[in-house]
Formats: sequence, structure tokens, C-alpha cells
Amino acid sequence: MSRRYRYISTCFAAIIIVAVLLCFCFISFNNINDVFAFTTSNIKSGAVDVGDILLEGYADRADGKVFNAESMAALYNRLVGKAGAEIGDVDALGTLTAAD
Repeated sequence: MSRRYRYISTCFAAIIIVAVLLCFCFISFNNINDVFAFTTSNIKSGAVDVGDILLEGYADRADGKVFNAESMAALYNRLVGKAGAEIGDVDALGTLTAAD
């Protein structure tokens, strides 16, 4: 009798634990739209997708290059606000803030 009671108690506890974990999972999925930083309402028109700065076939390139140099230079120029900016200039900015 004692073994049977222990087995039933263990199964019941396991079921309760799984049910609670599933509840937490469903709660987090319910609010998943709230965690995306970029939406159609806060992206300015004419924005460029990050995928546009990647080189064609970057996954198969032997030289290991992934980004288009011209596109990266344009990105650095926009971030820093001056022509000819490089990654060091972006690093020197410290904390980036949203530009209006």
C-alpha cells in the first residue's frame, strides 16, 4: 500500500509541475508581440533592411567576408553623422541614442 501511495503521489506531483510549466510557457507566448522593438509604426519610410548590407552568397565565400563595404560605410556615416566614418568612429560614440 505504501509503495502504491508513493507512486500515485509522485505521478500527481509530476503532472502538477508539468501543468504549471506549460502555463508559464503559454503566458509568455501570449505576450510575444509586446517584446518586438521594431514594428511597422516605428520604422521610418525608406529604412533599409539589415539583410541588404550582406554580400550575395556570403555563407559560401572563401574569403570570409559577409558585409558589403559600401553599405557598411553608408551605415557608419549615418550613425556618426559625418562622411568617411569607420567602425572606430562608431565605437567612440559610446551609447547610441535614437535619432529623430
